[in-house]
Amino acid sequence: MDNPILINADQILKMVNLRRHDWLNHIQVLLGQHSMQNYEEIRAYLNQLVDQLQNENHIARLGNSVFSLDLLTYPVRYPEIQFEVVIPEVIQLHEYGITDEMIGLIRNFLNCFGEFLSPESAESPSLLLTMGKIKDQVCITLDFVGHLRWELMEESWGKIKTNLEVQGVKPIEKVKRENEWVVDLIMGVRTCL
Repeated sequence: MDNPILINADQILKMVNLRRHDWLNHIQVLLGQHSMQNYEEIRAYLNQLVDQLQNENHIARLGNSVFSLDLLTYPVRYPEIQFEVVIPEVIQLHEYGITDEMIGLIRNFLNCFGEFLSPESAESPSLLLTMGKIKDQVCITLDFVGHLRWELMEESWGKIKTNLEVQGVKPIEKVKRENEWVVDLIMGVRTCL
């Protein structure tokens, strides 16, 4: 793939420390609930943790390790954006004919949100990426809330959108307002059953 992940050793250590911090918080919550004998709350919390880990498993099993790692490290590379990925089932991208070129363009698009974030943004920006199957295709939805430097974003998006369309990806801008942008990227055709 032509665009490597740009993450350095300090960012990797930060990611490890953030994960450790998250797990310590989870353990403290569970210990607190246990001391109060709130067993139903413990069960619900553990179910949430299982769902979170299952989602991370789905990210890791996309069949494109560079894209998976890119998604998992996005919060470290762009910490000012609250980033969440939701993939409710295993999706093997190669089974849908999704190429490295398509993934490279999607990665470039994702990075644009971090690179073209407006410094005047008062609220905490967020980016939600959801991925799911629609019949025999894959749909990636990007839902961004916040402020961007639109002149830069639109220039990059125009080039990326054109290249996506050449690759057979159908980009659909569902919402486009000053502080919210929702884009669907519909791609691939299932080739393996």
